[in-house]
Amino acid sequence: MKSFITAALIATALAAPANLEKRRSGTVTVFNNANYGGGSASFTIDLASDNKCRTLPAGIAGQVSSVRLLPTNSYVYCQLSATTNCDTSQGSTWFFSVDVPNLASSDYAFDNRAQSIWCSDNGA
Repeated sequence: MKSFITAALIATALAAPANLEKRRSGTVTVFNNANYGGGSASFTIDLASDNKCRTLPAGIAGQVSSVRLLPTNSYVYCQLSATTNCDTSQGSTWFFSVDVPNLASSDYAFDNRAQSIWCSDNGA
């Protein structure tokens, strides 16, 4: 009986995937005022998903002035785009992994232009 149980456990262990992929996600909150004020919208992005582009909700699209990421300064890596499909041809920010308190600052110059956001896992 012991050998049967041992054999069953070994067979189960061998059948398990060798590398379990850890699924990570990030939470993005966009605000329509600088310094995280005014109206906001939050959503979670599954960073293991094939579709990492999110069109911003109608009530905040084109009005985003600041962005918060969770976790910040970590593996969440995002880019805002001026189109609804994350196409960068109409303008975009560079990728960032930290909170952005003011998109009107000279570092970004992207205040009130964001229509979509694309986020990925930067491997950190």
